[in-house]
Amino acid sequence: MPTDKPEEEKSKISKKLEDLKASEKLESIYSYAQSSTRDTLAYVILITGLVLLFFHPFIGGSLIGLIGGLYFAKEITEFARSTQEFLEEYGMVRSLVFGGGLLGLFISAPAIFIGAAIAIGLKTILLPSA
Repeated sequence: MPTDKPEEEKSKISKKLEDLKASEKLESIYSYAQSSTRDTLAYVILITGLVLLFFHPFIGGSLIGLIGGLYFAKEITEFARSTQEFLEEYGMVRSLVFGGGLLGLFISAPAIFIGAAIAIGLKTILLPSA
């Protein structure tokens, strides 16, 4: 007497899919993704970069740097332009320690800095007012 195991499994899977479609959380995530595609795309690229960071550090770091550079281009360029005021406010010793820390981060993860620099450069050239 053969049993319909595959048919039974299909009905279980169909029921699970229907329950998932009816889920309010999934619906809210889907509506958010539709309403803010730019942010959703950034999240996907950022998560992909974080995963790739373990297997292909340069590619993963570049993706993380690109997203960070796009989102914080204005703040980074304002900081770079006000370097003189930063030196005067915090003093030479603290500024050298900060610079050494940045250099250490650059040596250990250059792709993040390179990706951010590319994104900031492109955003500044293509969208100077944004």
